[in-house]
Amino acid sequence: MAKNNDGTNKELCELLEVATGVKVGKSTMVRITQKFNYSLKKLLLNYQFEVKVWHKFLLQNLRNIY
Repeated sequence: MAKNNDGTNKELCELLEVATGVKVGKSTMVRITQKFNYSLKKLLLNYQFEVKVWHKFLLQNLRNIY
């Protein structure tokens, strides 16, 4: 499971970089998802819709993370 989560976090990091130009590590992605109580399971249930929502969410809240 940890291997799967790392892969998923790595993919989310890559998606964030593509969407925003901001490169973050897996640890940062874990902190982001924890801070906003946004589980990876929610992202994977409906991938296409959720990724769009996730990108919009991150763009709106990126300033508050740091």
